[in-house]
Amino acid sequence: MVKEAKMITTRAFSIAPPPKKKLKHCKGLKGLSILINKCIILYKRNTMSYNDEVNHHLILRGYMELKKLYMKKLKNVRKHAFTLAEVLVTLGIIGVVAALTMPTLMANHQKAVQKAQFKKAYSLFSNAVFQAQAQMGYPAYCSYWDGARACSTKCTKYNSYNECISWTCADGSPLPARYNGPRENCDKFEEELFTKTLKTVKFCQNKALENGCITSAYKGVDQVKSEQNPDSETGFNPDSGYGSNNIKNKYSAWILDNGMVIIKYGTYKSNFPIYTIDINGHKKPNKWGHDLFTFQLQGNNDGISKVAPSTYAIEKGGKSTEAMMKE
Repeated sequence: MVKEAKMITTRAFSIAPPPKKKLKHCKGLKGLSILINKCIILYKRNTMSYNDEVNHHLILRGYMELKKLYMKKLKNVRKHAFTLAEVLVTLGIIGVVAALTMPTLMANHQKAVQKAQFKKAYSLFSNAVFQAQAQMGYPAYCSYWDGARACSTKCTKYNSYNECISWTCADGSPLPARYNGPRENCDKFEEELFTKTLKTVKFCQNKALENGCITSAYKGVDQVKSEQNPDSETGFNPDSGYGSNNIKNKYSAWILDNGMVIIKYGTYKSNFPIYTIDINGHKKPNKWGHDLFTFQLQGNNDGISKVAPSTYAIEKGGKSTEAMMKE
């Protein structure tokens, strides 16, 4: 603490006259913090005065010594700083690590999003199926059997694509009328499902591509199989199952209020209770096994009992509907 002395007229007094208010003396000169202390700042601005020549020069000398100490420390800091080459090498290492880890992080994120979207879509559709059946007030006969068939089968006729188009029981007897399952009221069930239960914003009876229910990004099963089997001698039928011609021009499709797309195996109210759902709508990738998954309604004489997985195609890197349901 600098003690206050009797005010006398000195050179210090004339250079830096005392302030109007009572002067509060500065504390001891310790450390670099003095460089930002009001005492020094005010002194440098000639707004603080001291009572005698000794105090004046004491503060000035202290300031100069602190300045030297500060510059010395700053010089030492500069000696230990990174060189430009070191900085560039460090940034390069960070870039390499990021390049190696980011794809994995992005892939894991996409898988998590896909899984969540799949569960949401399956839950929504499954709940709607059973709600529609309950609203009917009687069993919905629109399903494949949830158990064994009446007989094993054999193919009796193939088309040019080597696809079976005619069957009988293994013993040669004709297939029973309900061989695949009860289908007597698919028309009433689908009306209940798509007009009274699910919230649909767009319906395409056919020509789903032309009418905007699907986009050109959707591939038919024939196209997927052709890409995966380029050396096939017979090729793949665009008019069979979820073939490209069927999904784009013949089959019915719906867009729900949440953006999900449902493509039926066949046309609205026909007795083929198989549905492919695009779990994220028209957003990419629009690929089988990535965001396109197929479900089949199964049941018995008491009506529909479950929404089961069914897979027609899996594009590269995708998963079957069954695999997604097990996750």
